[in-house]
Amino acid sequence: EARRTLEVVEKQHPDDLRTVVRLGYLDLEQKRFAAAEERFQRVLASNPEQADVHYFLGTARRQANDLDGAIEEYQRVPVDHERYLDARLQLAAIFERRHDYARALSEAESARQRFPSRQIDLYVASLRAKTGDFDGSVAFLQGLLAASPGDEEVLYNLGVLHGEANRQDDALRYMEQVLAKNPQHAGALNYMGYTLAERGQDLDKAEQMIRAALAQRPDDGYIVDSLGWVYFKLGKLDDALKELIRAATLMKEPDPEVHNHIGEVYMRLGKK
Repeated sequence: EARRTLEVVEKQHPDDLRTVVRLGYLDLEQKRFAAAEERFQRVLASNPEQADVHYFLGTARRQANDLDGAIEEYQRVPVDHERYLDARLQLAAIFERRHDYARALSEAESARQRFPSRQIDLYVASLRAKTGDFDGSVAFLQGLLAASPGDEEVLYNLGVLHGEANRQDDALRYMEQVLAKNPQHAGALNYMGYTLAERGQDLDKAEQMIRAALAQRPDDGYIVDSLGWVYFKLGKLDDALKELIRAATLMKEPDPEVHNHIGEVYMRLGKK
């Protein structure tokens, strides 16, 4: 109804840019990315200084997988604008997706210098590790931990960092510290449960931990994937396939590991 009303206004008053922008927002929400881009470009043609519109045009292009176009628009958001932080983090995410970790880190650092926060600190640490600076990333997180002893999120990220560096025993020790602080930490429960399943160890305990994580985040695709994988290890192939397919549908973007798991189940079922 909102769209129909605004389209009438747009038709009668095509120069009313406020209406055009609002329709562009609706296009974005309804995943009509080409229509959103056309409307945002129309607005910018007569008013190129609208940083909000550059930001949302970047978002439309990112959603349509035009990453170069998205980068161009996000870079037009000025440093003193309220969307600057979001724009820099979007740029970091695009560069990370392209495995250009050095540029991703540069963008995240830019955001962190202007808008310091714990979440950006943790993201910067993750990107440092991806550039190959594992020791620097650990030292950075240890510095955060020294400033906030027992911080469960820093401990969790240290665990993830060690896991990504194939130091699984160290990773599990950090996860145990997290669970000692917060036995209901969904991320740590899932990490430990999945790791046990991957190793084929104590599968009943693995399932219990993953279910405890899922009780808190029932629509988390990664946790649903873990449940499917523990079912696979237990030989419950039909249950595994059901959960793994659900995990794939919950992902915002296709995850190679989830699809690899689905393939493993089909192979075990003889459905080559």
